[in-house]
Amino acid sequence: MFRSLHISSLISIVGPWRLKPNCLLLTLVLLNLLVCSARKAPKVYVAIGDSYAAGFGAGVPLKPRSEDSCWKHTLSYPRQFFYADPEDTPEQFYDFSCGDAPSGNILKQIDQIPEDADLVSFTWGAEFIKLPGIVYFCDEHFSSDYCSLVLSDAARRASAKSIDAYDHILPRLVQQVLTKAPNAMVVLLGYSRFMGSPVKNCVIHSGSPGSYYQGYKDRLNLLAPTLNLAMYNVASANELRVQYRGPDFDFTSHRYCDGDRWFVPWKPWPKTYDGWSGFGYFHPTAQGQQVYKNLLLDAWNFEKTENKTA
Repeated sequence: MFRSLHISSLISIVGPWRLKPNCLLLTLVLLNLLVCSARKAPKVYVAIGDSYAAGFGAGVPLKPRSEDSCWKHTLSYPRQFFYADPEDTPEQFYDFSCGDAPSGNILKQIDQIPEDADLVSFTWGAEFIKLPGIVYFCDEHFSSDYCSLVLSDAARRASAKSIDAYDHILPRLVQQVLTKAPNAMVVLLGYSRFMGSPVKNCVIHSGSPGSYYQGYKDRLNLLAPTLNLAMYNVASANELRVQYRGPDFDFTSHRYCDGDRWFVPWKPWPKTYDGWSGFGYFHPTAQGQQVYKNLLLDAWNFEKTENKTA
């Protein structure tokens, strides 16, 4: 199941940073030395997190809206990870992720983690940059006035050196995961910047010119690196059991207004079934979720010797 380590994944570990050119050759040599035989799939894999972990917009809803308020979709990265190799799947798979998950919801997810879990994936933090509000006012029910307000508020939060609340809450949540599953490896998976290269006459929302959003490009692109830095710091403080993987490098040339976009299209979607709305803006497509799946595979394969349990 776990047979390759992608170089771009190592480069993206630090999210907003990049390896210097003169370090690249040494990095490749180290990769060759560190990556040995493929690991077997984890016996018990648990996915927790927000709508990114739930795969909102990737594939189709797992259940009708009336039966699932968490926006879980068929091609989320946890499900792609589970089915990566049909001949070597985890013996048990628990998906507790839930879209628009506030802190209280995350605590409920953590409380459900079984003690014998040996891999826990974790993507969470969108509520701190007002992503649900951006999706609602800038996309599903577009209003230039409200969109401007929510973008300005999100940018204000992200323009600081760190998001204080997130910086304080995330380490405690990770410690609770480590306590709940004492032998588990925890992988924090971050976010990609949303906006790509400026494209003349790029229309990314019906009824709204692309220039409107391009005017907010810098603000929007502050959001992901701010969260990623906090995740990276938590992983660095718990390096034997926690790893961070960031998708930002892999999403280069695949953002909004790039030609080959890995984010859900900006357009009105019809209702799918039983109340499910088809929007999923600012969320990765199935191909974008595949990037997350590959990063998770890399982290599992790249686990340090000290992390391994008997």
